[in-house]
Amino acid sequence: MYDVKWLAVLGLIGGFFTPVVLSSGSDRQVELMIYMTVLNIGILFISFFKRWDLLNYLGSSFTWLLFSVWFFRSYQETKFWPTAIFITIFFLIYALVPFVYYFVKPCQDCQEQLSGFFITIPNAFIAFGYSFATFRCLLWIWPGSAPPFGSFRLSCSD
Repeated sequence: MYDVKWLAVLGLIGGFFTPVVLSSGSDRQVELMIYMTVLNIGILFISFFKRWDLLNYLGSSFTWLLFSVWFFRSYQETKFWPTAIFITIFFLIYALVPFVYYFVKPCQDCQEQLSGFFITIPNAFIAFGYSFATFRCLLWIWPGSAPPFGSFRLSCSD
C-alpha cells in the first residue's frame, strides 16, 4: 500500500529540512547529529528491503550538506570528539547503504552493484576531508607533538 519511492523521498526531504526550518540559530550539535543519525539509520533500514538509489543519493547528499552547514558555522576544536564520532557514523552508514540490499537478496545482474560506488567513493573522500579538517590543527595542542610534526604545524598556522 505504501510501497512508493516518492513517498519515502518526500519524507526524507521533509526530515532533512526540518532542522533548517526549526533552527533557532543556536549550536545544538549533538541533538542535530543524533537526529541526522536517526534519519540515516532509517535509510539504512529501508535499503535492506528496497533498492531505491534515489533515496540513497539524496540521503547522502543532504547528510553531508547539513553537516557542512553546521561545520562551517559552528565547528570549534573543543567539539573535536563528537564531530569525529558523527563523521565516522555517517561514513559507515553510507559505506553500507548501497550494498546491504544485496546481503538480503543476492544480485541477479551484478553490474547493479557497481552503481553503489557512486555513493561510497564520494562518501569516503568527504568523510576523509572533514576528518582531516577537524584533526589537522589539533596536533599542536598535544604536548610533545611539536618536534615530530613541526613542519605539519607550520602548515596550520594562520
